[in-house]
Amino acid sequence: MYTLTNMGYEDFLIRGIDKERNRTELSPVMKEASRKAHEIFADPEYVIQESDFEEMYGKEVVAKDIETVDKIELGFKSRSTPEGDKMKAIADVFEAIVLMQSELNEWFGENARTLKTARYDDYINKVDMLAEWFTPSDGSRILALAVDVTFGTKSIQHKLQAIKEEIDNDKLGSIKYFKDDRGDFMGMRSNVPRTVIGVSESMVEELASLWTQRKNKDLSTHSVQWLFMSEIEFQLAAMHEYASKQGKLNVIPAYEQALGTIRNILANKQEFYSKEAEDDLVAKEIMRHTEELFRS
Repeated sequence: MYTLTNMGYEDFLIRGIDKERNRTELSPVMKEASRKAHEIFADPEYVIQESDFEEMYGKEVVAKDIETVDKIELGFKSRSTPEGDKMKAIADVFEAIVLMQSELNEWFGENARTLKTARYDDYINKVDMLAEWFTPSDGSRILALAVDVTFGTKSIQHKLQAIKEEIDNDKLGSIKYFKDDRGDFMGMRSNVPRTVIGVSESMVEELASLWTQRKNKDLSTHSVQWLFMSEIEFQLAAMHEYASKQGKLNVIPAYEQALGTIRNILANKQEFYSKEAEDDLVAKEIMRHTEELFRS
């Protein structure tokens, strides 16, 4: 009787250890995708580099900005947890896939260019990526993107609340280290609309599996591209309504321009709609918090 009880307890402990490992460790697919993501983030073609702006801002200013973000990053690492490290790795994979597929498969429309922001804009201005659309008639349109792949936390709410505070101040966010795809402009871009894009961990895993297996055709028709545009359009519409009701005249035009761009892209992405994508838990949480903050 003692042996059986003891074995049962050991099994209980082992199950607990396995559950904790599953909660904090990446799957083999995500580990491979994470390695690929790090390669992309090391490529200046996809990531804006502060050092490229030394002539514009001065070496001392750029060095000070880099020193500031180094300290912030060190602080985050000192407070990191295994579960937090896992979620950051998943978010990194998500960002890398978006960067690649917006280029290869036009997830953000045929005139779009996406870039990962410089670390300064990531940590200080809370912008993970930026999307730029350029046409000769409309010029350059910029949208700042914050990424979230977490469910059941206050992360999404906090990001949207920060955007609401920007609208209340009648002054949207800025990107200090910005350069366009054509080499026509380098420097600060101000009054930039910001939205959150996100999907659940299971969706990232699905995308990562296709990505690591180089199933480009499947990625080119994946419903996530419809979901991104749907998330962005829903937020921009709600933010525009809120800004209009509050009489925030400085930010209203920025939302009107962004909405015009996104609604055209969303109309062209309807063929990729799927109920499964629409029901993604993180996407629904983004919609719910947007409704609560800007329309309640």
